[in-house]
Amino acid sequence: MNHGIYSPHGILNEVSKKERINIYTWIAAYRRGTFLFSKGDTYHQTMPKENPKQLNSKISFIQKLILTHYMNSKTKGDKDWIFFNRSNKKSNFKNIYKELLLQKYDYLLLTNVIWDAKSHYPDNAFESMMDWVLITIDYFIKKNKKLMIRVHPAEKSGAIVSREQVVEQIFKKYEHIPQNIKIFDADSGIDTYKLIKISKIVLVHSTKASIEAAYFGKKVIVAGEAWIKNKGISYDPKNANEYIKLLNDLKPDKLELQRHNLAKRYAYYFFFEKMIYLEDISHQGIDNKIKFHILNDKKSKNIDHFLSSRFKKIIIMMKNYNQIIINNHTDYLIKLINFNKN
Repeated sequence: MNHGIYSPHGILNEVSKKERINIYTWIAAYRRGTFLFSKGDTYHQTMPKENPKQLNSKISFIQKLILTHYMNSKTKGDKDWIFFNRSNKKSNFKNIYKELLLQKYDYLLLTNVIWDAKSHYPDNAFESMMDWVLITIDYFIKKNKKLMIRVHPAEKSGAIVSREQVVEQIFKKYEHIPQNIKIFDADSGIDTYKLIKISKIVLVHSTKASIEAAYFGKKVIVAGEAWIKNKGISYDPKNANEYIKLLNDLKPDKLELQRHNLAKRYAYYFFFEKMIYLEDISHQGIDNKIKFHILNDKKSKNIDHFLSSRFKKIIIMMKNYNQIIINNHTDYLIKLINFNKN
């Protein structure tokens, strides 16, 4: 089933688990032409629990080159078909980046979309994502430390525009934000990846950008359920007190070599092994509203290998075989049913 969360897919997921029916969930992944599949639950729940064996082995020289080329494309997003860092604004941010770097804005907080964070992830160290955001702002005001806040672009550019917005919630509490805290709203047009490169420590709740931040050698503190959590890459406080202690004690310098190597291995695993490339599916569309096409009516070796290597009993069901439209993730591209116990 698609996604395995929201309505109706979350209901189907829960019923399947209750009835002990084996399921696989799928979604179009970030890298162009790829899909993400998870067994037994939505990938939002399975990914944080994964501890892939690939982290115990080194990536090859060729794999490093492939990964470097892909990760360096993140600012433009031309290797992705799910991409939120796009902006129609023509503003020149070079002076802003330069000023942030010169003034040593070493800390960067990256939000999730509020409703998405509530739907996807159980709250761990904090009652909610906004609780974490506000406690963080309190800390940086009190300590007079410099902080950048980048509101997730999907808050205003996603398929579903959020009715709850981070900046509005912030200014419900604070009449004034001091100069040591810079807030870049969802539609500011600022480049998230350039902010990551300026920073030394990145604070996240659950965003996938934690993977890129660690890859680029940044220390990452996870306050929610980011996918790099519990893998020896990030710093994972169990409660608000541990979080504040990390803010006090963690030096804003380079990520330790062991953690950085693990971050690179995990990035390769996530983007090039976990994401499955299906060669016979192309797409058209922008702003993450994608129209899929089956390029030919012959069996795809790539798809056949994927299915045969993972499932014993498969039903493939496609709507309008030559053209499949995914709109807000409510139509099915592939329905995978496995009644075996493996």
